[in-house]
Amino acid sequence: MGYSICKLQGYSQTFAVAMALCAAALLAVPRAAAQEEPNSRPITFGVGGMVTPNVDSGLKWGWDLLAGGGIAVTPWSHHRDWRLYLTGNFLFEHLGVKSQALGTTASLNSGLQEAIGAKARFYSTTLDPTLRFGAKSRVSGYVLGGAGWLRRSIDFTGVATGGVLVQPTAPSILSPGSSSMAVDAGAGINVRLGGPGSVMWFAEVRYLRGLAINRTTTLAPVSIGVRW
Repeated sequence: MGYSICKLQGYSQTFAVAMALCAAALLAVPRAAAQEEPNSRPITFGVGGMVTPNVDSGLKWGWDLLAGGGIAVTPWSHHRDWRLYLTGNFLFEHLGVKSQALGTTASLNSGLQEAIGAKARFYSTTLDPTLRFGAKSRVSGYVLGGAGWLRRSIDFTGVATGGVLVQPTAPSILSPGSSSMAVDAGAGINVRLGGPGSVMWFAEVRYLRGLAINRTTTLAPVSIGVRW
């Protein structure tokens, strides 16, 4: 009987030690994960927007909205200060049309003789490999480049003739659009606001060029936003 009691106590001690080791392992997981990726999240999202300069000679300055997210394709390592992400981005841009360009276009198209204004809108979705470097610092940088799809539309407006109740704004006369592939490249900086893994401010400039039917379309949006 004494042997049985000693044997039972041995099993109890073994079970207690095993439970203690499991508890220590569970407590160590979050700490190890935090040490593994102190400043660089494996999944990232960002939103922003600001201004688009008139790189195209026929367009005025405008504004843009940017949203995107990505996933790290290289594991975090303490021995290097960079990480490669595969990111997807959506960009919307709204620009005015210069009066000289509007006049030239109207003179070449009889259906636009009554046009008094025009607005240009651009929609693009791109897949961009993004290299982030300086991830161990509060301020880090990145470069990106890729390709995707671009939608371009111009809305020509004329004089409202039905009164403000019927036509509160200038009516659309013609709104042609075209879609094609596009390529882009860009660079920016991330500024971490708090401790490791915290939200970051970012500032970015991008170059977007249409292909095929949109090969004359060139945009250079500048965006400021938040990334986490």
